[in-house]
Amino acid sequence: MRPLEVPDLVVVATRVLELDPDEALELIDLDVAARAIRMARCDGPPEEAAARLLRALLRHRPLAERNAEVAVVATLQLLALNGRELVIDRPAALRDLVQGLSVGSLSQRDAASWIGDRLGRYKEVGMRKKIGISRLWGEQEPCRTPRERRSVELAEEAARGLGHNHVGTEHLLLGLAREGEGVAARALARLNVDADAVRREIEAAIGRGAEPVDETPPFTPRAKKVLALAEREARRLSHGYIGTEHLLLALVREGEGLAAQTLVKLGVDFAGLVEEVMRIMRGGHPPVDVLRDGLGNLFDEYEKLRDEVVRLRTLLRQHGIEPDGGATRTA
Repeated sequence: MRPLEVPDLVVVATRVLELDPDEALELIDLDVAARAIRMARCDGPPEEAAARLLRALLRHRPLAERNAEVAVVATLQLLALNGRELVIDRPAALRDLVQGLSVGSLSQRDAASWIGDRLGRYKEVGMRKKIGISRLWGEQEPCRTPRERRSVELAEEAARGLGHNHVGTEHLLLGLAREGEGVAARALARLNVDADAVRREIEAAIGRGAEPVDETPPFTPRAKKVLALAEREARRLSHGYIGTEHLLLALVREGEGLAAQTLVKLGVDFAGLVEEVMRIMRGGHPPVDVLRDGLGNLFDEYEKLRDEVVRLRTLLRQHGIEPDGGATRTA
């Protein structure tokens, strides 16, 4: 199953609520959305995945208003992305399903059974597979987050301040620790690694220059390799951005530079560090600025969604159910 991600939900909300991306981002509680989507993940059949997503969005309410309508269309979109179509023969039954899940009178198993009985296949599913729908931002070059950029700038400042004629992996590690707020800094802090400790180990290993360097020194080949590995880590994780977490994972993957040696001297277990990074990432969502930058590509892929919204609204109104009232108000 191709899962629904936070950017997907943002696009759904913009289509359903007829908002600009910035307006949608203001309305959606991204932390709640990430938690709901994370809880909805499963490797089961489409009807189970759809039921989990619908229930999670209805229960967690990432949107204060019209949450149910967005939840229903997001569920339709999840099915569409996986070549399935929900055939709604009795729209009143959909309203009852949403109401039941919202108040807890229907279970996730009930929802999966209801959806499973009404699943069909898109005729154009072969075409969709041929075109290919990206998991996040597709083949677009991952963009660097402000925190990742800042950590590299801090690495350059650290090299100059220490009087070194190069920016090495050790300086990249020091920059990540000094940045202080990103995933990398938080993971390092949880393992009792701080900027002062990293700086002391660097000075013990290669000393200080006679005086600070005025111009930014060049990156070493190993540091350049780590920067390239950071992008590779982002792609491996299907992320559309390069954050401090990817840079830290790259330092670990490179494994031979002074940064890796410094971590070993500070008692860091590489496997434990990677696990901590992954644990922090699982608890969050892509940065807002990255979400905003990446939405354009998803809009191009989601023209089918507009038809789904229109189809759903028309069908409900034909049966006397107002999409913006009824089920929406009961969520």
